[in-house]
Amino acid sequence: MRATGVQRLINADQSFFLFYPEDSQVIAPVGTKRVGTTIKTDEKKGCTVMGAMEMFSSTLLPPFVVLQGAHDGVLAKQWLEYTGCYVTFQPKHWFDKLVMKEFADFVALRKVAHTFRKCGLDPFDEGK
Repeated sequence: MRATGVQRLINADQSFFLFYPEDSQVIAPVGTKRVGTTIKTDEKKGCTVMGAMEMFSSTLLPPFVVLQGAHDGVLAKQWLEYTGCYVTFQPKHWFDKLVMKEFADFVALRKVAHTFRKCGLDPFDEGK
């Protein structure tokens, strides 16, 4: 791949994480392998997280989290300096066109390097 001029190779996958179920217990006989329930949960209370890795350096990139909210709203501005991961907002916490463009900018290392440095790390440090 490097011989063809590829500088960075990113492998990424997104998952939805449910924040919490509304009921915390289900009663079933001991040893039951599958239990059906009628627990009412809001399946939309959660966030989408994109995990990514740069393949040549085997570097795990900081998580890219999409929470529910206005893309350029008050919360988005408050979360800009968060150091644990990269956080953005979208009205339905999905990867839409704007969020994908933001993710592309993130993996192009403009925002990844900034996020790593806020955590006190040097991205892709190869022992220099």
